[in-house]
Amino acid sequence: MQLSDGDLVVASIELDKTSFWVASAYMAHDKYVPPDGFRTLAEEAAFKNKPLVASCDANAHNLMWGSTDTNARGESLLDFILGDKLSVLNLGSEPTFITKSREEVLDITLASDMFAHKIKRWRVLKEKSYSDHRYIEFEIDLKTPQVREFRNVRNTDWGVYNNKLRTLLPKIPPRDPATQVELDGLVNQVTKAMNSSLSAGCPVVRYRGKKQTTLVVETIILVT
Repeated sequence: MQLSDGDLVVASIELDKTSFWVASAYMAHDKYVPPDGFRTLAEEAAFKNKPLVASCDANAHNLMWGSTDTNARGESLLDFILGDKLSVLNLGSEPTFITKSREEVLDITLASDMFAHKIKRWRVLKEKSYSDHRYIEFEIDLKTPQVREFRNVRNTDWGVYNNKLRTLLPKIPPRDPATQVELDGLVNQVTKAMNSSLSAGCPVVRYRGKKQTTLVVETIILVT
């Protein structure tokens, strides 16, 4: 997407009639946060009412996302997050950045407030990533309504059914059919009358169930 730059990669995902943006962002420790590119992305997503999920190497400390302390960068970034209707998805204080001499939570996952409830099972993975940053995994729950139709015959109003059937069937019994064509015609007439009467006495109920699709996202930010 045109919102991408050297420190930001943005993609649009269309899945099961759900559309949202995903991004991976690097926020250099010697520059202010958030960088202009990420700020523009968040503003564009809000303007277009497009849900956003972003994995960020923020290089910022804040107790809000599990860091050991809060620094000026962390305070500045949190002010932006709250002001732009974003939610921090980090859970706990498991380090996301590990070296021989240091362990810290520097990577954060953000989502638009309206989309944050769809992010499930956020966690830092134990497996080696061959980087000083660890894998972060989460699931995006994309449940879409699925309309189902059914008829509960036990709830049939037989009074309505019988009244409707009387109006549809001939008041005078037809003569015995002389041919197969006449017999088929009578069968069709009675079948249609019974179906119409059942629709009147026992209407179809539409149930909006949920079709579940889960997108598992595993991210790692490699800093070179």
